Amino acid sequence: MSDTVVVQEVSGKKDRHDFITLPWRLYRDDPNWVPPLFQDMHNTLDPRKNALLRLGPYRFFLARRNGVTVGRLGVGMDLRLNQSKGENLSYITLFESVNDYAV
Repeated sequence: MSDTVVVQEVSGKKDRHDFITLPWRLYRDDPNWVPPLFQDMHNTLDPRKNALLRLGPYRFFLARRNGVTVGRLGVGMDLRLNQSKGENLSYITLFESVNDYAV
C-alpha cells in the first residue's frame, strides 16, 4: 500500500459518518476535549437545517491514507455576502487532521 494521501469529496453515508466522527478518533485521549453533540454535527452538514449552506455552493472533503480517514475540510461561499461586499470570497470550515503536514 501507498502512504499517499487521497482527497475526495464526501459522498454517501459512510463518508458522511467518517467526516463527522473523525474528531472523536483524533481527540479521544485528550481530557480537555468536549465533543459536540453527534446530532448537531449531522444537522451542520444538512442544508435543510443549516442556513449557511443555503447561501451558496459548498463541498465537504475527506483525506485518507491507506483507506483510513486522516483529515476533513469543508469549503463554501456565501453568495449574498459576496454580492453585498463586491467580493469573491470563500470560507473554510470544520478542518481537522492528524498532525502531519502531508495531510
